[in-house]
Amino acid sequence: MAGNSPLEKLSNEIFDNIFQHITKASDLTSLCLVSQTIYHRSVPKLYHSWSYHGFTHSNKSLKFFLETVIRRPDLAGHVKVLDLREWGDCPKLEDYVEGGKYGGSTYLSDNDEDETDEEEGGGAETGESDSKVDENSNSDDFSVGPLGSETIGHSLEKEILKIEAEGLGVPNRNMLADYRTAVTENKEEILVPLLLTYLSNLQTLYMVAPEGFTIGDGILQKLETLYICSALHLGIKVHREYHLEYETLLPFLALPNLRSVYTLTPYTYTYTQFDSYFYPLNAKPGTSNITFLAWDESQIALDDALKAILIPKSLEGLRWTEDISGCWNPFFCHGPFHHLIGKALSAHKDSLKMLDLDIRHRYCNGEGHPGNPNTTHEALLRLHPNAKERRTPKDGILIGSLKEFSKLTALSIDATALCGHPKWAPAPVRMIEALPPNLETLNLRVNIQIQKLAQGESLYEFENVMWKGHVFDFIDRVKDELPSFRKLEIWIIGIYLEKEKATDLIVALTEDISTKCKQAGIRFGAFTASWGTQVPYFQERNSMRNPGRDF
Repeated sequence: MAGNSPLEKLSNEIFDNIFQHITKASDLTSLCLVSQTIYHRSVPKLYHSWSYHGFTHSNKSLKFFLETVIRRPDLAGHVKVLDLREWGDCPKLEDYVEGGKYGGSTYLSDNDEDETDEEEGGGAETGESDSKVDENSNSDDFSVGPLGSETIGHSLEKEILKIEAEGLGVPNRNMLADYRTAVTENKEEILVPLLLTYLSNLQTLYMVAPEGFTIGDGILQKLETLYICSALHLGIKVHREYHLEYETLLPFLALPNLRSVYTLTPYTYTYTQFDSYFYPLNAKPGTSNITFLAWDESQIALDDALKAILIPKSLEGLRWTEDISGCWNPFFCHGPFHHLIGKALSAHKDSLKMLDLDIRHRYCNGEGHPGNPNTTHEALLRLHPNAKERRTPKDGILIGSLKEFSKLTALSIDATALCGHPKWAPAPVRMIEALPPNLETLNLRVNIQIQKLAQGESLYEFENVMWKGHVFDFIDRVKDELPSFRKLEIWIIGIYLEKEKATDLIVALTEDISTKCKQAGIRFGAFTASWGTQVPYFQERNSMRNPGRDF
């Protein structure tokens, strides 16, 4: 009865503070049973987030939760965060060793106990609160009667249920048909997409998606943030691949309220083989409202990446990490292309606030290879007589001037893209003259090269000798020319030493820069540059889907 519990007298602020310490679904369910008043204050927290991990949960929890949100749209409206991992046709690591689908252990069956649902699932994982607390909930109202007969076609059965729903005055014409699907269907490939159609207020989605998954029209209209990566799947030559086909993301990018998209190993099939192009990305510029885009550990073909940059109407942040050091033949070798990125980004010069380009290029010695700064088209023709010119210009290593990017305050980039490289081309102007006027932080990535000396010792030095002079000039002029600037960091690539030795080496390599920054009143830091995603969700996924980093 209302008024019997002291909890009912607490202010909303105190009540919300208490909620911060209640994380188990079972505890929230118990709280919902205290009284109707406490129920109405607790149930939004209980259903705020929900998780389904296909490798550790049986689909019982998925089916029960789906049944609940179909019957109770009021509860479905509380779900703001959804975490869907390894569902559908997503093989797992155990499948590749003795005993399973490809030699490994098998999936949990529907009869297995779902011991991890409550602890690992989201707040509404158990889905029990409404059936225990709500006296008006009655699953008998949604019985589908004898329509399970095998003699009735599936499509006809759905139509009958839709007609029945209309006759009963149910607001959602599809409700009875969808509820029957939830009860009778066991395939995650059907249940999960159906669940998404009922979570109309969902704001954040974490997903490890099966290959080729995409969304239909009219759903997830309030989604604001998406974290998505592919699952482990069998690739050519039976090695493990981790590709998220970017084409499948295009319907997500068209969602009206989506603003931030985080991807891991996005991939496109566009590639050049003897000057033939396959599967180009079907992207239209200026068709997305997203403002932040992250391509972590990307494998997007250059042509497609340049198209994808133009999809957002007004991009405020871009993080693009890609290692293109692999080279198998002239048609898979990459010359530097920062100049093309700079041109594509100019479409967002009035909105871009943060830019992080960690595109790791290596110099190639192959005859006729674009990654070879000394290559010629004649060398390529000696290998492939009908091949077209594939070299980028010598200054392709440079991103160009960022002076017109008036809102860009944080920049992380290869120092070569601003300062030039002796193997390719020097920068036409000093680095400070190419930087945005309101820059506050600058992070420069630089490569180390190692020379082996006598007695097994090693000499570490910077691979590019040009960038330091630009940095010294920058420090001398920055106060007058970039008054908003506050912090400079050097991220060093190629140091693989114990932590203490690495720290000492970094200090020695950057001591002169550190001293000048201190004198100029600029905050300075120098670190080893880590590779790969920094998103905790993706880091956790990588530990499962990419054990040993086998590439």
